[in-house]
Amino acid sequence: MTDLVDRILAQWGRERPDLDLDRAGMGAVMRMTHLLYRVFNPLGEGALESQGIKQAEFDVMATLRRRGPGQGITPSRLSDELMTSRAGMTKRIDRLEALGYLTRVPSPDDRRSFGVVLTPEGVAAIDAALTAVAGAVGALTARLDDEERGKVDEAMRILMRHFADGSAPH
Repeated sequence: MTDLVDRILAQWGRERPDLDLDRAGMGAVMRMTHLLYRVFNPLGEGALESQGIKQAEFDVMATLRRRGPGQGITPSRLSDELMTSRAGMTKRIDRLEALGYLTRVPSPDDRRSFGVVLTPEGVAAIDAALTAVAGAVGALTARLDDEERGKVDEAMRILMRHFADGSAPH
């Protein structure tokens, strides 16, 4: 059974027979890119939109929620964990604070510093958002049987093991 990527690779094979695109793994990368940008990102964005938050805000709230109740984190640490600029993190924190989803708390170790923690409203909002995202993803992946889901998960685990640090050959 062929798909769009197979047809594209066949066309490149005809036009550039000097390149071994199969050996290069182009098919897998093209399929992942297509699924990420055309299927999974819009799916997640739609689920989050129904909760009134954006992906970047979800990431902040989810990071705080996973830490446990009342566990604060400094904005700079959040920036590092989410790989975003300090200015971008400040903007996210300001918006989430305005929504009543998080609050700034003084640092017990340094009076010049503060942490951020989820409010009870923030906990409820991130729990609802995660439930919406999990439901949307679950509905999509329900098309796969357990064996297929396991194969996809294992393939992604292999890629993560090799590239999780963000390194790629230059």
